[in-house]
Amino acid sequence: MEVIRYLKEIINAIRLTADKYKVIGRYLISGGSSVVVQFGVLTLLVEQFQVDPTISSAAGFLLGCIVNYLMFYYWTFKANGKHIVVAARYSLVTSFTLLLNIFIFWTLTEPLKVWYLFSQVFATGAVATINFLINRHYTFLSEGSSELTENNFCEQEQEIEKER
Repeated sequence: MEVIRYLKEIINAIRLTADKYKVIGRYLISGGSSVVVQFGVLTLLVEQFQVDPTISSAAGFLLGCIVNYLMFYYWTFKANGKHIVVAARYSLVTSFTLLLNIFIFWTLTEPLKVWYLFSQVFATGAVATINFLINRHYTFLSEGSSELTENNFCEQEQEIEKER
């Protein structure tokens, strides 16, 4: 009996680890889609319409956030909260990360004269890390949960799988 309980604990630990990496993989795909939109808009506005690079970066960021929200809600984090609550949280986080993106981008492109696409790569990397942590532990919490732990995250994943 002790061996069976021990094996169940090992299997559960493996599943928890796999679920954690599955979310990170989904985040990278969702974020990658958003980055494609952001860089596409940035490049289009700067190269074709001669719009200021900082304004173009902000516009691309905002359009990328729409893609991001939808993918995060339905696929990456499989949120079950009400859109009004989750969208309000996401808007708050996005406002903060947009300002951070603009600050990093502007600092690199204006005073330091770094090429705008390199500046955006750096800003995106810095913002993506912060974005993942805040969205995972705040924005897309399940209803009634005050903290997204590995256990209740996996329980949420299991409930979603059962519903399918």
